[in-house]
Amino acid sequence: MKKYLIIVGVLLCTALFSNVMLYHNPPVSIKPGETVVLTLEVRDGFNEIFNAKLFYRETGTLSFTELDLEKGTETDPVFFAVVEDVSNYQVGLNYYFLIIPYDGNNVTLPEFQCKTNPFKVAIEQPKVTTESFVRLSPDIAFSDIGKDYIIAISMFSIESDIDHSSVKFYYDLEDVTDAAKIFSNMIIYEVEKTEPGRHFYYVAADLTDGRKVESEHWMTDVKIKTIDLPMNIRGKATFNSYLSSFNKDSEDEAENDKRANFLLNFQGNKDWFRFKSKMYLSSLETSSAQAINRFNLALQVPHFDLVAGDHTSDYGSFILNCKNVWGIHTKLHFENFRLFVTYGNSKRNIDGKAYSDTTDITSYTAGTFRRKTMVFRTEVGNTKSFVWGLGISKNKDDIGSLHKKYYQYVVDDTIVTMTVTPKDNIIFGSDIRLALFKQRFVCGAEAAMSFHNNDITEGTMSLDEIEDNLGHEVDLPFDPETISDFIIVNEYMEPFMPGFSNSAFKTFIRSFFYNNLLNISYTAIGSSFNSLSSSYLQKDARIINVNDNINLLNNKLSMNLSFNIISDNLYEEKDVTTKTTTYFAQVLFRPTDQIFYKIGFNNNTSKDNMEITEDDTLETTYDINSMNLTLGFGYHAQNFSFAPTRFILNFCNSANTDEANKSFDYKKNNIILSAKSKFEEIPLKTTLSYSLNLNDDKTSTYNDTLSEWVDPIQEKSKYHSFYMKGEFLLLEEKFKPYLDFRYTAFGGDINSQASQMFNLGTSYNIDKDTFLSTVFGLKLYQNKDYEEDNYSSFNWKFRLTRKF
Repeated sequence: MKKYLIIVGVLLCTALFSNVMLYHNPPVSIKPGETVVLTLEVRDGFNEIFNAKLFYRETGTLSFTELDLEKGTETDPVFFAVVEDVSNYQVGLNYYFLIIPYDGNNVTLPEFQCKTNPFKVAIEQPKVTTESFVRLSPDIAFSDIGKDYIIAISMFSIESDIDHSSVKFYYDLEDVTDAAKIFSNMIIYEVEKTEPGRHFYYVAADLTDGRKVESEHWMTDVKIKTIDLPMNIRGKATFNSYLSSFNKDSEDEAENDKRANFLLNFQGNKDWFRFKSKMYLSSLETSSAQAINRFNLALQVPHFDLVAGDHTSDYGSFILNCKNVWGIHTKLHFENFRLFVTYGNSKRNIDGKAYSDTTDITSYTAGTFRRKTMVFRTEVGNTKSFVWGLGISKNKDDIGSLHKKYYQYVVDDTIVTMTVTPKDNIIFGSDIRLALFKQRFVCGAEAAMSFHNNDITEGTMSLDEIEDNLGHEVDLPFDPETISDFIIVNEYMEPFMPGFSNSAFKTFIRSFFYNNLLNISYTAIGSSFNSLSSSYLQKDARIINVNDNINLLNNKLSMNLSFNIISDNLYEEKDVTTKTTTYFAQVLFRPTDQIFYKIGFNNNTSKDNMEITEDDTLETTYDINSMNLTLGFGYHAQNFSFAPTRFILNFCNSANTDEANKSFDYKKNNIILSAKSKFEEIPLKTTLSYSLNLNDDKTSTYNDTLSEWVDPIQEKSKYHSFYMKGEFLLLEEKFKPYLDFRYTAFGGDINSQASQMFNLGTSYNIDKDTFLSTVFGLKLYQNKDYEEDNYSSFNWKFRLTRKF
């Protein structure tokens, strides 16, 4: 094991030590029916990020849903996403971020094992629910067209047990008790000027014996159409535009950046026929990169679905997962039988670029082949109880889609292949799932086997040709040419014969009893297992994951515990095994609705089992430790009668150390204090926050001559950020102009830098279906050590949304 292992280890920490500085503070908890907005703040390197994505799922489930984050501006350097699906979640939310810089060195947040140890947020459960509150109207299937409606809830069965002075009625998470009519045995609330969408409401009260009770959290879908369209069509169109002007002191002209995108979603139905469609157009679309624009049309009739265009299917962890395919997707489904078929392109062909050197000889950079993907899956059984599935995935690059000059060239009559080669890949898989006790207990297993060819340029070879090229005998019980339509076999085939190395296996158990959600999973992926239709798949890995979410004290106390082990060298094909162990614990205590306390601890250790002797001058061990401690406190000061204020204090301490070679030792402390107020007498909301980062970084460089890490450099730095925002709520909170200011400063042993960011904007609900927002921003940047880097930038962002 050479010294490059430790370099690989350092690269695993890219997210921690890259030029992009990120910060995210997960929500403390989520109230039932609440729409969640997740925000990712970029404290440094905002312009270096091309795109960012959110992957989220309900706690206890296996598959993540992918969602593009909305990009802010340089003067408001955040990425955010509105996660509406959470309103249907019962247990909690798991999620992680994928950040895609222009240089292609993607990073995730959390930095390590983001899929097995993602951010976790619990759903607040009612303190005590009772069926004694009965909703009389509206009914579950209520749908009104441009009219107000009435909510009526009966308290007849507990009329004599309830403290009527304590009755509270909440509509869309707001206390609207004063607007409700409360009788001894009934509550009536008139909803006026209904907004289309999903609305939530419930009753809370005290019983005469001191117990607190809540009703079920009901919801009503309100559909309002201002335009009479055929086939009950409804949808939403959104237009975004962005313009920025960059001025640098050392340059005469400003650099401008213009971009825009348009998103159209619509759906409709007529009797038994349903359809929906999505269209996304971006000015960033270019033929020299993978497609950004997205189009699809989905048609649904009884027992059959058809999607044409872009679609991301989930056929299990190994067959097809998190991969967009442009093509045709079909689903034939009955109660106890389903058949899925996907066919299309998972990559489009991109030509390389031509360039000339000093000798006027034209050379070419590598291009990208079009990749065709075909997937079949069939399953039998009822999805609520028992399901058994079989699947096959075929991925093959189309050699004819790319001119030969973009993947091969000739030097001295010798063919030289570039880094890109056409590939061929096939995966077989099967899975089983059993659910009991109304799906409170779920267990299952999934297995797959792959065959992969890394270079099919020369096509299928005979057995003699393969043995001549490899220099040894190959035991094949078949003629490679007889299966050329199935998969191309040549010297680049991996493996030639099936075995454990090209197999993958996964099993899991999920149980939810007595407010305790327990998840246990075991995954084993061989070193030769390749699936070109599954994203973010780690090879040669054994993964053990245990996660337990416990709610106690009538859901006032929530504890999350997890244990994760990832090790390579699954079948002992190498001399050294590297193991990564992660412990995570978080406790959230909310004794009242006004106060919460939170403490979290995460420890991650990656190390190998190499034993170094005195003669091993070129060998090195691998032992990296990352520790993170978070503390949080929040208080809602409702006794501030002029402006009830919510205070939140967060502290985070982290340390990342190379224990074996002392190549780096990073210690960070982060403190954030924020206060959000909503004034009673004036229509004003304010936000104040202060953030302080203290960094103590020690690094060493590797000396090849001495074969050791030398010259440790210690660098201490600090980061300050002050933010304030004032937002007016006018015209019944339809018109919301705001002004914000953010000041940031870097100092210490690094270059002294500072920036001031101003934003003046507004949002306006023109009517129930039309929303408009616009913001003007200005940023001033100063580098005291390199004044030639000083610059200013101006940006303007506009957004228009129309529902129909």
